[in-house]
Amino acid sequence: MSQQRYMLHLLIAIALISVSSLSAFSQYAQDRNYFYLKGAAALSSYFGDLNSVNSDEPFFSYALQGGFGYQLSKNIAFGANYRVADYPRTDRPGLSDYTRSHTTDIYTAYSFLPNRLISPYALAGIGMTFYGTYDTNPGFNPVFGPVAGIGLDVRLTDQITVFVHGKMDFIIDDEAMDMKRGAAGFDALGFWGAGVRVNLRSSFRPVTRVRIAGPDVVHVGEPVSYQAALEGNPSGPVDVRWFFGDGNRAIGQTALNIYLNTGTFTVTVVTTDRRGDRETRKEIRVIEPPVKASIIRLSTKERLNTINEPVEFIAEVAGTEPVDYRWEFGDGTTSDEKFPVHTYEAEGTYTITLRVDNSTVAGKNGRHERSIIIDVYDPTPVEIEIEEPAPELTELNTIYFRMGSVQLDGESIRSLSGNVELLMEHADYCVQVDVFTDSVGDPALNLRLSEQRARAVERFYIEQGIDPGRIRKTGLGEINEPCPAGDPGPGCREHRRAESIPMRCDAGRGVGGG
Repeated sequence: MSQQRYMLHLLIAIALISVSSLSAFSQYAQDRNYFYLKGAAALSSYFGDLNSVNSDEPFFSYALQGGFGYQLSKNIAFGANYRVADYPRTDRPGLSDYTRSHTTDIYTAYSFLPNRLISPYALAGIGMTFYGTYDTNPGFNPVFGPVAGIGLDVRLTDQITVFVHGKMDFIIDDEAMDMKRGAAGFDALGFWGAGVRVNLRSSFRPVTRVRIAGPDVVHVGEPVSYQAALEGNPSGPVDVRWFFGDGNRAIGQTALNIYLNTGTFTVTVVTTDRRGDRETRKEIRVIEPPVKASIIRLSTKERLNTINEPVEFIAEVAGTEPVDYRWEFGDGTTSDEKFPVHTYEAEGTYTITLRVDNSTVAGKNGRHERSIIIDVYDPTPVEIEIEEPAPELTELNTIYFRMGSVQLDGESIRSLSGNVELLMEHADYCVQVDVFTDSVGDPALNLRLSEQRARAVERFYIEQGIDPGRIRKTGLGEINEPCPAGDPGPGCREHRRAESIPMRCDAGRGVGGG
């Protein structure tokens, strides 16, 4: 018995040293990788060839078990146990005492519902039982065999779990435990009880809710930032993945995206912690960016304006609504109407000024002012005005784009507005829009960018009243030439241009939507 006690104390010492050396590491373990300690009390049972020998003794006796393990994943754990138990003596009839057995085992456990408060599991492994209290076979002898069992975990906290389970240690040496060989070829020692498991990890706080912070309406071509606001004060790592609905993805709690097309898109953020994945969605609408107010043309309805007769003023204005109007007629009177009518009482030359403003939607630069000069005549004298034929239209303004942009800035709008005015005056002329990019970046992407810029110019012309049948557009991609001297950059500004080439419509060129 002294040798038996020595071996028992040695096994316990080894287990405690192992656990204490590894527990320090467990505080740095990841969510699913941590160590644990287990302790249980149970009833022991013997199933073998001499179950009926000691029929006067209880079938069950007590057993105590301790062990430790490592949780490798949500489902799988590895562990080792040490158990001491009493079993009815089976070496010969008539004895009323018990024999004490010491068992160690290593096992693998599989949890079927790892994320639930109550989770069933199964375990399997191999065990070693020390026997030798029989009068006929003294000593401290080991025998081996497989171990199998089932149980139920009940999670109280992230650190404490209680469990109940039943386990059988099969003794392959059929004569070792009861000195008898039977038909089954093995004996079995049972363990039926409950215990506590202590998980060596910090308390886990999951993500309880995710809010997507960001605008509901964004503009094409403009960077937009979104942030995942994690509620619940989560502990441990949280992976954040973004899906913007246009094929673009990102990772991290804050993400940036640029939409190239209009439409309604679903932004999805997926957060992953120990409890699994959580999806949160947000619908956003992508629209064309607001156009700053710009006066394209300013005139009167009639060419000849006379005193005491209503003068109708016409203004062609580009820009995203709402647009505010402010007219000054040059004689001290004003109007806020879009198309005002004014009567002059005296003959003379007047300067008419129109100020438009849509800064509420287009920003502080959404203001534009333009003036014209008109002559107001006394209708008494009869004047004959001979209209000279309009000169040929040989040249239109060229505009330039910012690097990577498809938007028309204020300078471009003013230049294109001048082109519109000339095309309106020369109704027999069509326009060919040729668009280029610089050679910075991928050629295929540059070709696509030039086509988008061509559509932007075409759309502006159409919005200002040019018949689509008079417009033809072509995106020609990048210009592989050195930058001109003095080009301000970045890249080659002179290469990022849109040329509007006038040509007579009856020449058969430039007709169509291209």
